[in-house]
Amino acid sequence: VWKNILLFDHFTWELHNNNSKQDIALVIQQLNNKKKFAIKAAEFAEFIYDEVLKNEVKDTEFIEVFNTESWHRTDIVKIPNDWNIKGNAILDDNGNIYPLQKLSTGENIFIARNIKGLSSKSFQIKTVKIDNMNVNIVDNQLDNGEMKVSIDDNGNIGSLIWNDIEFINRSESGLNNYNYVKGSDPTNVKKVTEVWISIKENGPVMSSIIVESFPEGCNKMTQEIRLYKELNYVEIINTLNKKAISGKEAVHFGFPFDVKDGKIKLDISRGMINPEKYLSKNTCKKLLTVNKGLDISNSDYGIILSTPDVCLIEIANRLNHLANEHPIFQTIYSYALNNNWHANYKNDQSGIITFRYLLKPHLGSENAQVKRFNIEQTHPLIARKAISINDGNESLFRIKDNNIIVSSIRPVDDDHLSIRLFNTSNKIKKLAIQWKKLQPEKVLIKDAEGNMINLPELKQMKPFAILDILVEKIDK
Repeated sequence: VWKNILLFDHFTWELHNNNSKQDIALVIQQLNNKKKFAIKAAEFAEFIYDEVLKNEVKDTEFIEVFNTESWHRTDIVKIPNDWNIKGNAILDDNGNIYPLQKLSTGENIFIARNIKGLSSKSFQIKTVKIDNMNVNIVDNQLDNGEMKVSIDDNGNIGSLIWNDIEFINRSESGLNNYNYVKGSDPTNVKKVTEVWISIKENGPVMSSIIVESFPEGCNKMTQEIRLYKELNYVEIINTLNKKAISGKEAVHFGFPFDVKDGKIKLDISRGMINPEKYLSKNTCKKLLTVNKGLDISNSDYGIILSTPDVCLIEIANRLNHLANEHPIFQTIYSYALNNNWHANYKNDQSGIITFRYLLKPHLGSENAQVKRFNIEQTHPLIARKAISINDGNESLFRIKDNNIIVSSIRPVDDDHLSIRLFNTSNKIKKLAIQWKKLQPEKVLIKDAEGNMINLPELKQMKPFAILDILVEKIDK
């Protein structure tokens, strides 16, 4: 899978002339070859996914939900529309009943609560009478009882209030505002001028508002804003029907935040950085990359902007304003797509393109909650058909400090597992593992000199440290 992804994403030097000679045979051939790598990667990934979850269960009233991360999770579960689900509620193994909602797409969704790390839990689909209030929608405002999200007349999120705290700079255009730049001049920005706002979903698990428009650069754009019951985050799904436009262009989505005395922290692959503090004098501060998102917080509270589909951002009070100054603003522009490179890639970007964003207010400012939330957006809870409500699996093991997470588990051979741990904190953390379903006879790590030592000799992990553990003679 990864081999084909990398071959698709790699520069193609033969396309140096794709802008001026996009219709020549060599350019077309190379673009088709690159497309094949992407299709092959998707096919391999789907095959592996199906093989792992495969069982002989056909029609059933039971569902098993897997949590592939190392921490407890309460989150949304999506059931495909081809499962032919009949019911309006979910029963867990403790006898608790929760609502099940059918969406306009045919999918069913529910909130799975307290799924332990590296485990699974089973549920039963029921048809019962339950008293559940829908996520409220009044005058283009979503309200789940703890969070209020208002859509303004331009189709942007004009207000986001949680714990009586407003997180938006109301002097600007609102969150998720569309910006289209044709050519290289960033002052030539085109915004949405006319929108149609309506209700898409309205139920006990989730309600959503959809904004439709026909902005510059697109045949059409839809922006769905979702708010879930009990889950205090906003999900944004921007779907562009992009026109095929040759030449330089770019699409940005703006997020003007307002967190009092807030500091920006970028979630990078193996750490968190404050760009004001850690970027040196001569580095580029116009464009910055994130792994899965960023956080703006003070010592008491903050907000996470998760960007699972986009890795490039700008921090400014307007597009391309800062050049090489240090970023001091709380307005984030997500650099969703551009065609400014003008070589090695396709000359235009067209068709259906989807960009997701998630907004999560929170208390405190610890790195771990930012990392965990961002990871969850690309590692959702997974559902498969089950035989009974007792089909769940106990956790493999538990790491007692939530700042330390498992980033991968892979088999080395028939008798060994390799487990990679990551300390998400900028502080030293104590390492303690409670073994559960997995009961190894021996656990080893490599020290700095490459020698294998027993895990109990290591009492702590340094800030942002990575540790590979070898588990020997696992319990099969």
